[in-house]
Amino acid sequence: MHRSDIASNDRKVEALQNLMGHAALFLLVNVVAVGIDLVDGAQGDTVLGLDWAYWLLIPWTVLMVIHLISFFSRTSYEMPGEPPSTPVDYGHDMDAERFRHLVDH
Repeated sequence: MHRSDIASNDRKVEALQNLMGHAALFLLVNVVAVGIDLVDGAQGDTVLGLDWAYWLLIPWTVLMVIHLISFFSRTSYEMPGEPPSTPVDYGHDMDAERFRHLVDH
């Protein structure tokens, strides 16, 4: 595996961790908000029985969908300005004996 591939994989893992953290926070906060809103009781006009929680739920759902689309539609996790993944030539401009010495030590 090439160095740039390892760095790219590290960025994929980090992006997945960010997505999972966002999803966990989204679920926790919205379940609590909807629960409080339902227990509190609707007064006046409601949307699906919710008095105020939908003001949190709807915009955050849109942002969560954008985050999901962004994560799954990305084709590369290269850093901006970084050259595309290419094999690392460890022996470039080195004679074979010097290369073996560096690898063995």
